This record gives sequence, C-alpha cells and structure tokens, in this order.
Amino acid sequence: NMTLCEGQSTTLRATGGISYEWDDGTPSAMITVNTTGTYTVTATNTYGCTATASATVLVNAAPVVNILGQTTICRGEEVTLTAITTAGTYNWNSGQNTAAISVSPAQTSNYMVLVTDENGCTATASTQVTVNALPSAFVGGPTSICQGDTTVLTASGGAAYQWSTGHFDDHITVTATGDYSVTVTGANGCTAVVQKAVAVN
Repeated sequence: NMTLCEGQSTTLRATGGISYEWDDGTPSAMITVNTTGTYTVTATNTYGCTATASATVLVNAAPVVNILGQTTICRGEEVTLTAITTAGTYNWNSGQNTAAISVSPAQTSNYMVLVTDENGCTATASTQVTVNALPSAFVGGPTSICQGDTTVLTASGGAAYQWSTGHFDDHITVTATGDYSVTVTGANGCTAVVQKAVAVN
C-alpha cells in the first residue's frame, strides 16, 4: 500500500513477465497514478502463463491554510498574522513556528507559512504587509519671546494637523511658556508627533 498527498503522484512498476496489462488497459510495466484506488496488473511470461498483482494507493487531501491579519501598517507598528488551518505544524519564512506571529517590518515584506498535517501533507499561504512611511513632520517658529509678545508655531509635512491646544490649523499662536505638540497626519494616514518648548522671558 502507498500513501500520497493530494497533488502528488507515484509510479507503480511490475516485474516478472515479458508483457503486462493493467486493469485500465495500459500495456506497460509501469503506470503513474495520482488518485485513490486499487491498481491490478496482469503479467505474462514467455510460456503464456499469467499472474496478477495489485497495489492500493491512498491519496490524502492536502490541508487548506489562509492568513488573517492587517496587511497595511505605518512604520513602527506591529501586526499579528494568524494562519487559519486544520494542520498541526507551522513554519513561517520569518522563522517562527506558531499559528500566530507578531511582526513589525521596517519595509514592505512578504510572509509565507508552510503547514503540515498529521499525514505529512503540506500547504502554503502568503501575504504581503505594506509599510507606509511616517510623515516628515517639522515645526518652525521662534521658541523664545519676551513677556507680552506672541510667537507663531507652524507645522509642515502632513495633510492634517492636531495641536495639543486643540487647534487643527497648521499653525498656532503662542503667548505662554509651555511644551506644545502637534500630531501630523500624512496622506497615507500615518502620524508623527513633534514637540516644541516655548519660553516666555
């Protein structure tokens, strides 16, 4: 008896005769098979005598695997990828061997998992995690002013801005000593925070 995994094939070879015929009519000593079944061959020797032999082939279904997880992140973020399958063992191209892995790639990367079930049959799945860049945020403006004066802090590098003061413009007017921060959001939705300390003398 022979056991295969779905997608594999095996060659059955008969010996002992000078001519052969398989039960599907194939007149050859060898046939290649890839489906479950019992295969019988009749061998004929030089005297015209015949004998039969059979081999049983069992083809096990291959496991199915899918990868779940966020596929677009901002640089510096972590994402969990989970292999969903009925198979028992996992082997990721990143070296981990658990169903779920946490990754924080610095650049767009491909992740592939090979799963193996109890029959030794395997399947693979892959996914790409796209890493978006953070905005190149900058805040300019005088950070030291005299009592009674004002300064304007101006942020750049993003598509949207939110200041610690609650303002949403790209600039704020400051009259008091303090630490001011702005969350800069890029067009891709990624954010960066910039802080500026202002001193009133």
